[in-house]
Parts: sequence; C-alpha cells; structure tokens
Amino acid sequence: MNNSMMDTQRLNSYTNLKVINRYVGEYGIPFNTAANRFHELKSFLHTCAIADRPCVPTKNIDDIWHTFILFTQDYQNFCMEYLGKFIHHYPYEKAVGNKASCESSDCGSGSGGDGGDGHCAGGGDD
Repeated sequence: MNNSMMDTQRLNSYTNLKVINRYVGEYGIPFNTAANRFHELKSFLHTCAIADRPCVPTKNIDDIWHTFILFTQDYQNFCMEYLGKFIHHYPYEKAVGNKASCESSDCGSGSGGDGGDGHCAGGGDD
C-alpha cells in the first residue's frame, strides 16, 4: 500500500460536517464530543485498513461509524482516498475462540478515548 495513503497527518485533516452534525442530532451530544469521536473513528478505520483481520469497535465508535455509512458516497470516497481500500462493517457477534485487543501486534493500536479498546474479530469470513 502506498505510504502517502496512510499518512496520518492527511488522515487527520479529513472532516465531514454532515456526519458530525447528524451524529449530534441523533445522539444529543455536544459538537466537540462528536468531532472527537469522528477523529477516533478515522483512527480506528486506519487500524482496520492495516490489520490482517476485521476489527470490532467500541460502542461509541460503532455508533458514529453507522452514521458515516449512511453517507455512502462520502464513506466510500473516504475509504478509497484515505485508506486505500473499502473497510466493510461487520456486525458484532460474540467472538468464537480467541479475541485479541487491537493493541496487540497484529492489529495495530486501539482507538481509545472513550473508555474501551476496540477488538479484532477472529476469522474475517463473515
């Protein structure tokens, strides 16, 4: 994968006010909290892009991910332009077998910031 696609500074510069504003309206939270969660989502999606298996987000990250996915064209463009590939959303199901923290060496760093770490789901054949 091209290193420029994974440039953290470039990734951090992306924002989507449509997603953030909709999230504020749906969840009744302050704009700054929503903007921080959107930033955490971008970090989480970056982790997913480099992990060797699907990652499972925290509840807060999952909620804003659902909001982002509603804007399908924006989400697809973000994935392709900033991550180099489309990141599919897999429904959370209780893991069968081992479940490793995304802080482990094979999943990159966790999304953090909201009281819980994301987890990598086993398999990937969902």
